[in-house]
Amino acid sequence: MTALKLRKWDSAQHLKTEEDMALYMEACLQEAGDDAAKALGTIARAKGMSQLSRVRAWAGTASTRRCQGRATPALPRS
Repeated sequence: MTALKLRKWDSAQHLKTEEDMALYMEACLQEAGDDAAKALGTIARAKGMSQLSRVRAWAGTASTRRCQGRATPALPRS
């Protein structure tokens, strides 16, 4: 029997657009509750560290709006 070769999955490699990132963040919030630290790290790697503060601001707004039952805002533009 041959050994199965696996590669480590990195979600950041698959987050190409801002829509991808917003959907990923929303899915993480749904699955992990309000603990979005890992999702933010993945998005930061995908988008680049220069965008981290903008993504954090968006995540705070998204989390607040989600708790209040309002729509999640779009990710900030570069």
